[in-house]
Amino acid sequence: MTPLAYAPPSYRYCFDQAAAGICVPANTTVSCSCPDSDGLRHDLTPCPDNLCDRSSITDDFDGNPVVAPVAIDGAAAGDCLCVEINALELDRRLGRTLLAPNHGLLRPEDFLADAPVSRHLYEWDIDVARNRATLSNPLGIEKLDVPLQPFIGCIGVAPSGGQRVSTLHAGDHGGNLDLPFIAPGAVLFLPIHVRGGNLSFGDIHAAQGHGEIVGGAIETSGRVTLTLNFIKGQTIDGPRVRDAQRLYAIATHADLREGFRIAAARLLRWVGPELGTDYRDAYVTLSQGIEMMAGNWVVSPYTVAAAVRIDALPTSARRRLGAVA
Repeated sequence: MTPLAYAPPSYRYCFDQAAAGICVPANTTVSCSCPDSDGLRHDLTPCPDNLCDRSSITDDFDGNPVVAPVAIDGAAAGDCLCVEINALELDRRLGRTLLAPNHGLLRPEDFLADAPVSRHLYEWDIDVARNRATLSNPLGIEKLDVPLQPFIGCIGVAPSGGQRVSTLHAGDHGGNLDLPFIAPGAVLFLPIHVRGGNLSFGDIHAAQGHGEIVGGAIETSGRVTLTLNFIKGQTIDGPRVRDAQRLYAIATHADLREGFRIAAARLLRWVGPELGTDYRDAYVTLSQGIEMMAGNWVVSPYTVAAAVRIDALPTSARRRLGAVA
């Protein structure tokens, strides 16, 4: 059984090379409560100022607080961090989604109704027992509901080259990925750029479709439990995820087409060698089953993923890919 460590209850607003709040051995399970994207905790009180390092903010908007960095003893630049997402427990009944002009993907002329898009903070009643979230304050009559699909919106390591990246953005270090498959049961792989890796995470979503097209998810709070490990000497070119159904290669770019190209190339570089064939054959074969997915399509640079179903791969490739990132 892996030891359990509780990450320090302090939060930051960027990914950089700041000193870790805690250092744990490899194969340690870490658990921490995460406030919502506005810094509200399970009881809807804001995180106290003494727990939030606002000196780390790199944007005007104070959003997406993440847990102070967690370092893994023995991990170093050039290694691959393995983050097994064990559990995500939603810890309150309230979720919120902001509707506002010019906040999401759609323009005013895209709406069927004549009413203009006005600012409205939607509230959701989160019912974990029923696995549903119901609109509490709709603008219409019906109280619509959606199934819960909790995931971690923002997770990443210290970026390369001493960069300081706001938690509102993403990159090869991870960050504000907003990809719904980064959920319990998945394993996230991240490139390590500094000693210990310095993993941070937060921005809990009760549900969100691909693209986060309204400009936000069902934003809420919850407790995250992760098991941290690393693969010595394995260098990867960006975030990867494996769950029970698929392999995902992730890329971030200001141009969506270019982002999808990079993600597809990363998937080919990951899966291609395990197919035991010519890269050109692998490229043609993958193209018949590849799936393209979107994280945040609203704030540039955009996050995308290229995925392939594991059951579509040869048995030998499945066996090899199950053991490595």
